[in-house]
Amino acid sequence: MLKQLMFPLTLQIGHIVLSCFWNLVGVYLIAQNLEPLGPSASLKTVFILVGLGALLVVAGYRSLVFYVLVSLILALGALSAIVNAFLQAADLWPSEYWRVGGVVLNAAGLIGAVWGIGCSMKNIYSKKSESYVR
Repeated sequence: MLKQLMFPLTLQIGHIVLSCFWNLVGVYLIAQNLEPLGPSASLKTVFILVGLGALLVVAGYRSLVFYVLVSLILALGALSAIVNAFLQAADLWPSEYWRVGGVVLNAAGLIGAVWGIGCSMKNIYSKKSESYVR
């Protein structure tokens, strides 16, 4: 794994863990007949995020090209959630604070993904690969 990839990967995994927690809390609130934290909450999303997180870690150690592909999927998901927070009706969130919190959470995931893609692309097209750690 690249030394430069450690912080972006940590940021991405942190985003995935917090997004899973967000969705699990939302599913619990729906089961209690309460309003969820945002417009969507599902166990399917949790399973997909856990799978992508596992692929991300394995790809970070094995294949930078595959890491870039998984990061692109995660970046598109985070970007979609950010855009939807501004386009969807405000009453889909319990308060404006939860809406902003979702944007901040997904912005962190987007930053981590873009940063990781940048580090990977720099190394893929670089002649020097001495910073690769096994």
